[in-house]
Amino acid sequence: MIFDENPIFEITEIIMQERKTGNFKTKRRNITVFSCRISGSADFTCKDEKLTVNKGDILYIPKNIEYSQKTEGETIIAVHLKIYNKVSSSGIECVFPRDKSAAVECFFSMYREWSSKQPGYRQRATALLYELMAEIKTERFKDSENLSSKIINSLTYMKSHFYLPSLSIAEIAAQSNISEIYFRKIWQSLYTDTPARCLTKLRISYAKSLLADGDYSISEIAERSGFSDAKYFSTKFKSVTGKSPSEYRRGH
Repeated sequence: MIFDENPIFEITEIIMQERKTGNFKTKRRNITVFSCRISGSADFTCKDEKLTVNKGDILYIPKNIEYSQKTEGETIIAVHLKIYNKVSSSGIECVFPRDKSAAVECFFSMYREWSSKQPGYRQRATALLYELMAEIKTERFKDSENLSSKIINSLTYMKSHFYLPSLSIAEIAAQSNISEIYFRKIWQSLYTDTPARCLTKLRISYAKSLLADGDYSISEIAERSGFSDAKYFSTKFKSVTGKSPSEYRRGH
């Protein structure tokens, strides 16, 4: 997520916009935008994903992204950026600050500084945005620690039982005394991948070490890594690594 990274940027513009009720479709733009709803709300759709943004929420829209928007009326402050270093974020992201009034006031302060055009306005506006990003990063770190503590038992259980072909996500979730649905939600917020994909990657990683050792057959490695049969193992292994188990072994 962009707020977990360290972007190096330049503010090129800060504007305040009022939108009436309507649907909007935005084509690819060569700017990155941070915005905050000062009032109202909007529903965004991007790459078949839907997101609702309300007053005080902070929205990140990278450059060259197409999206549609529906609103019943809103006022926003938008900060246009030019980002110079590479960041991994490729889609729209939203942060829901604990103190939304403070987020709104921060965007107002940036807008006032930019509009004043007084000496040093660019630096002061940039400093405010960096400070806001630091606060968001701190909040997300604390949230991540709290969520991690909820599923630590499940994580430990997955790592120590991944070799069992019968291991299920429901069984893993049960170790933390939470529902499978809630477990999946927490897991994906922390690791971006689904629990099932993480389990597969854990098994593939172990299989790689066995293939490199060269002491076991493909069938034995499949069984020891938690796969139900060698054919399924080979299919999964190639989908993750781009090579068949035999090809990987020859290369190591």
